[in-house]
Amino acid sequence: MAYLYGASIQGIQGFIFETNKLKEIVGASDIIEGICSLEFLNKFCRDDTCIKIDVNNVLRNAGGNIRIKFDDETTAKKFTREFPKMIMQGAYGIVISQAIITYNDDDNNYLDKVDELEQKLKAARNKMNYPLDAKLALVKQAPRTGKPAFEKKVKEFYDKASWQKLGSDASGWLEMLLDKMGQKGRKYSNNFTRDMNEMSNNKNKIAIIHADGNKMGLMLQKMKKSLVSTSTKDIQNAYKDLSSQIVSATNSAVQQAFEEIFEEEINTSLTDSAFKIPFRPTIIGGDDVTVICNADKALSFTKRYLELFEKNTKDELSKLVKNYSLDDFKKGLTACAGIAYCNEKFPFHYAVDVAEALCVRAKEASKREASCLLFHNIQGSAFINFDQYISNELIIDNEKTATHLVYGPYYIRKKDNRKPLLSDFLKAYDALTHESFPTARLREWLSQLHHSPELAQHYLDRLDFIAREDSNIDTVVISETLEKLGNLSLTSLISNGRTPIHDILQLTSVQGGK
Repeated sequence: MAYLYGASIQGIQGFIFETNKLKEIVGASDIIEGICSLEFLNKFCRDDTCIKIDVNNVLRNAGGNIRIKFDDETTAKKFTREFPKMIMQGAYGIVISQAIITYNDDDNNYLDKVDELEQKLKAARNKMNYPLDAKLALVKQAPRTGKPAFEKKVKEFYDKASWQKLGSDASGWLEMLLDKMGQKGRKYSNNFTRDMNEMSNNKNKIAIIHADGNKMGLMLQKMKKSLVSTSTKDIQNAYKDLSSQIVSATNSAVQQAFEEIFEEEINTSLTDSAFKIPFRPTIIGGDDVTVICNADKALSFTKRYLELFEKNTKDELSKLVKNYSLDDFKKGLTACAGIAYCNEKFPFHYAVDVAEALCVRAKEASKREASCLLFHNIQGSAFINFDQYISNELIIDNEKTATHLVYGPYYIRKKDNRKPLLSDFLKAYDALTHESFPTARLREWLSQLHHSPELAQHYLDRLDFIAREDSNIDTVVISETLEKLGNLSLTSLISNGRTPIHDILQLTSVQGGK
């Protein structure tokens, strides 16, 4: 008889991003990464109770999910009893949902048992969990969070969770996530910024990037069908290999994209000790990535990451295709991303929600079949629902026509004639924000579009005339880039009820421009 244990960590995003202090965000990321690490699982001891776990029995430990095979009942019961308590006391605010099932290695119903475990985990997530730092009327509160005060440092009271995050920062300083970024991430750990004001560009803008793989659930279903007649051991090895290969592909993509896009910053930090690299990973788990970085580099990093994720998953999963005849994985995976630009002091939990909403919208628009991204510059004080925001703010609706100001998602590769391509958008951005081009007239055109399409067209005709009369403006290049972007021209900037001009102006206000 064997025991299959499953655990899911809930509240990860809230735990990491409930503060705007970068040191606490980094410390929280380190804590979460440590919970799922093999090092932690192998050293799982409490007082005189020591539970040794065979590394080969750890089937999955990424993305806040843990799956472990136990060979005896005593060890399984001990781990089930002690593990959630230890985690929740070590990371206040985190909740562990867990379940366990029994099975026989000789049976042919292992996949049914896996489904049973997942159903039990879903049920466990719906159970009420009580916070360990419950607030009582007589307990002093930490002013910044409103939670019970635990410790005082330099006249400021901290709650238990905030103190734990700072403790993680002091002892490890995000060592585990930097390990995932290869030698440069580990070697130059002290060169990364530790303050949010060092992260922002000269317009005090930062970017929160959230990327997620496409169709993972569907791929797992296809994998299950392909493994129906396979032995229990081979099924476990297949899932274990899939998990490790996805992790390897994601980690490598983050590492390579970082080293390429931030090469200048890395080199500068080596010669100037006062300069800090404006980049900070907060989640790298499975196919899920969340990064905070300088706004000027966000689009370039995301584009390169998505390109590398496609390439790396194709290379890594080729082993799975070969060993288990899983042809569905032959082409690798695609991913979508959302980039939320905001002021360095904007509440982080709002910005993360926006980045995730953008990622979801990109997935829906692409039907999860191609790598693409959406971005948005947050300028309001609060953000509740992106779809609602689009209907309220990003649609110009007059009596005759409705024009959508969201032109994306922007696709990474030319596949199935999908448009618009990100490369074409960036060329159009460069052409329409060139120092000799009157970009301000594009803002005037958008303003007039609210009131009178006829008058707005007059503005475009006038803009086209000015551009052709100015020898410093290359109208041929502008025409070619707009045509590639979506059959557009200077006198016709709306295609299929959408215009890219708002996105171009957003990027201009974020990255500087004129």
